[in-house]
Amino acid sequence: MGITTHHFSIQSSTEVDNVVSEIGECSQEHMLVHIAAYMHNTVMVHNLITQLERKFPQVQIVQLPNEKEAGTVITLYTYGDDTAKLLEEKSLNNCDVALNQLSHENVLLQDQLQQSKQELFKHYFTDTLTKLPNIYQLREDLQDNDEDTLIILTIDNFKIINDFYGYVAGDFLLEQLANRLKKSIENAKTYRLSGSEFGITIRQSFDFYALKNFLTDLCEEFKHLSFEYAQTVVYMDLTFASIPTADRDEIFSKVSMALQYAKKMQQPFWIYEDRMHFQNEYESNLKTSVNIRKSILDSGIVPYFQPIICNKTNKVVKFECLSRLIDNAGNILSPKHFIPIAKTIKVYNEVTRTIINKSFDTFMGTNYLFSLNISIEDIMSQEIYSFIMEKLKNSGLGPQVTFELLE
Repeated sequence: MGITTHHFSIQSSTEVDNVVSEIGECSQEHMLVHIAAYMHNTVMVHNLITQLERKFPQVQIVQLPNEKEAGTVITLYTYGDDTAKLLEEKSLNNCDVALNQLSHENVLLQDQLQQSKQELFKHYFTDTLTKLPNIYQLREDLQDNDEDTLIILTIDNFKIINDFYGYVAGDFLLEQLANRLKKSIENAKTYRLSGSEFGITIRQSFDFYALKNFLTDLCEEFKHLSFEYAQTVVYMDLTFASIPTADRDEIFSKVSMALQYAKKMQQPFWIYEDRMHFQNEYESNLKTSVNIRKSILDSGIVPYFQPIICNKTNKVVKFECLSRLIDNAGNILSPKHFIPIAKTIKVYNEVTRTIINKSFDTFMGTNYLFSLNISIEDIMSQEIYSFIMEKLKNSGLGPQVTFELLE
């Protein structure tokens, strides 16, 4: 039917003239107006009805309750004589017109809602850059298909590419690699997982040795991969990891651990095996990092002072300040056991500050010379640089202290 719907809203009496004027622009031979208001006995609603009846004698007005206190909503239904005749033939009145139109609009809204849900659902499972299915889709697929072989790969030098060429170039290369992966591997589905990581599921079962041969060929095919960007050839290297098809328990986490191990060992690929006890190592590292963080933040960092003795006088002329960590169990750890982890969990600056503070406090008021070790990370840190300069300025120990750069 040729029924048109228009919607208006009104907040105060000063808007009545404008709304009536807008309704006039939409008017036809037949008009039905629904006025939904929280209160109908207001001056605003009374003026609105009066003006509508005066300006449009043919209008039929229906007042409806509105649960919302703020604002009044006006719905205008209009149709011409042809539609009116059709309605008359079907014995439909104006209220039926409104119900018909509301039903039609509701169907359209339901269709739009369903389409929006589908688009949103699709977006949730799709990577926006490469348009590949993402990690959420991969996890769904791994649950549904227990015979697929999973391979995860990463671009080794992607951070360098991003830093040197810029993120636009990085995104371009990710798209190019995605296309290359889709075209190069048969019976496979390609995913972008995160950053520079991609996943591949292959509809084929592999035992360990078959998988090793397959990954060897795959690494050879993608060896010294290159793409042209802005008249420059950019090279990238990939690292792969996988797991024999028969091992399905926690498959994603196991392949991810194998990938990290391959990168650590600088191997082109690695195949997960339970006998390697990756999970035990990860659990141990996690517990160690928690203990070290707690010990560092609880002032467990202490300096050990190694005396340097003059061979001629046999007297102590200087001390070298060495960092140690006393953990919660009272164990004394050397730097090699906690410094790498401190850097990883980003509390290394706290270690440097604590050693400097405690060493300065120890030698305050003495004539002893002492030395402190600092790393390249300390030199590059503006925070640590400012801290050291402030200590030298305020302590008066500048002539006694030497900062030695670690090899």
